[in-house]
Amino acid sequence: MRTCRSGPADVNTHAIRYMKLYIVIRIPKSGSQSLRMMVEKSLPQSNHFKIPQLDIDKSIKRHLAEKFLAKRKLFTGLLRYRVISEKMFWKMISRRANDGDMLSGHMVYGKPQLSAWNLNYITLLRDPIDRTISEYYYSREGYLNRPRYRQMYHKGHAEVTGTSSFPEYLQYLCSNKERFSNPTTRFVTGVHTHKDPFSFMIKNYFHFGILERLDLFSNQLAEKLDFPSYEEWENKTRTKKDYKLTDIDRELLHDLLEKDIELYNKTKEYILTSK
Repeated sequence: MRTCRSGPADVNTHAIRYMKLYIVIRIPKSGSQSLRMMVEKSLPQSNHFKIPQLDIDKSIKRHLAEKFLAKRKLFTGLLRYRVISEKMFWKMISRRANDGDMLSGHMVYGKPQLSAWNLNYITLLRDPIDRTISEYYYSREGYLNRPRYRQMYHKGHAEVTGTSSFPEYLQYLCSNKERFSNPTTRFVTGVHTHKDPFSFMIKNYFHFGILERLDLFSNQLAEKLDFPSYEEWENKTRTKKDYKLTDIDRELLHDLLEKDIELYNKTKEYILTSK
């Protein structure tokens, strides 16, 4: 068998502790745009803070160009809120947010530095293998649609995706397993290798579901928020194809995504047996 190697500032802390924020963890290519829209429409009276790309893990090896682009994206996102650091950003949220407001973004669990607030986490999972295939085609589309001069400074993951076949792309993920293994588990728990991601999600999340049963997710969210349900479908991957996995592909994917697959299967069984 083949495996991959390698609140407002004028409110006292005691009072803020009873105020809640809804934190929407958007896992890439897992219906995250649909998720954001559904929660936003279910909280029509709430302010919505769109979180910039904050999760830059300095311990993970990246191409120099990737680091530069990530920092530029972070800085651009922060400037939208007229702050220049992540610490200032979270202070701004604490100052401007009201009870019941919403934050959403591609951020991992535990990233919001809002300890004085009651954080209600919400997320949506997708079959990990389907998610990986979709991410490949989405990223490839983005790379190929850039002008050639912009392709020249998109290195690392972006360049590999844009210039490689799916098997080659999969080999790249496997050779950088520390960075790319179990991305869903990382978003849900904050780490790649949590010993029991499903129990963690049960304990720490206000609401969760799977993309393949968006109807159940929407209806159950509506019950919890006491608001009419909205079911949205927003798919940005226009060139996605039905890729036929080989046996080698499946072996590598199962090794790369072992925790994610286990988390998804347990979540799916829980949702389908609880309806």
